[in-house]
Amino acid sequence: KPAGQKSLARQLELLKIISKAEPEWIDGYWMVGEASYHLGNSMNNPKDKTHARALFVRGKEATETCLKKVKDNPLCKMFLAANLGKIASIDGILSSLGQASTIKQLFTDVVNSKVDYLLSPTTTLQGSVHYALGIFNRLVPDSWIVEKTSKVRGSITESIQNHSEAMRLNPENLCNPMMTGVALLCSVKGDVKAENGVKGLA
Repeated sequence: KPAGQKSLARQLELLKIISKAEPEWIDGYWMVGEASYHLGNSMNNPKDKTHARALFVRGKEATETCLKKVKDNPLCKMFLAANLGKIASIDGILSSLGQASTIKQLFTDVVNSKVDYLLSPTTTLQGSVHYALGIFNRLVPDSWIVEKTSKVRGSITESIQNHSEAMRLNPENLCNPMMTGVALLCSVKGDVKAENGVKGLA
């Protein structure tokens, strides 16, 4: 069962206290980034958008501090990218395309690191980063204009591959088949009679 907002808020406050007391505890930085991400992500009411964004910024700052200390830490890269992505989703994808290449590079670095870590009973670091890349490749427009201005280009084909790999790595995470289905349906523009449309609804 996912932690509630009160539990997440308490966890974040404790992590902040410990990290401040132990500034060389590297894991504390990505844990603050993760807790900030999950707490901000739990705030679905539009009136909480400003608070949620502030939490994502807190997570961004913690993981940036981590990477100044250990530049190749994959967990800090993962949660830096995740928080940057959430900030972009609040600010608007088009207005945040300048961050897109940074986000994709951070996720790609995590994949290439081959480092894995159990984040929850059904979720690993590598499963999560493939899931995140799947969403990234679906949401970023597949456009040469976007590629020219932001140095990245979305790809629904890559999105399907990313989500399929996430499902292989974390088969018990129910978000994976759902998002694989979304990507398959997007690939045929919602045509439920096309091959990928049928697969997407399966």
